[in-house]
Amino acid sequence: MALAQADDLIPITYLCERGVEVAVVFVSPEGSDGYAVAQIDGKLVGMRQAVSASGARFRSGDGADAYQLWSKGDSALISYGADGQDAVLFQDCKAQG
Repeated sequence: MALAQADDLIPITYLCERGVEVAVVFVSPEGSDGYAVAQIDGKLVGMRQAVSASGARFRSGDGADAYQLWSKGDSALISYGADGQDAVLFQDCKAQG
């Protein structure tokens, strides 16, 4: 397992609809898949990078209790539920800079 170095960490705070802020740290260790840690619903959620056609997709698991984060450029969408049946929690999220 690769350990993350400081330059592998990318902290971003997204401002989503209804004024909801979601803090995310993207981790991109050299030579391995990336992952993300997000503060959602008052808890820290670890997510592994998943296959996506466009942008970056991260999932906390495969079951019905999984969170998902899609990001592309400075935009993101956060959903919850089984893969392919997930419901949107927060949309129109924009990275704050």
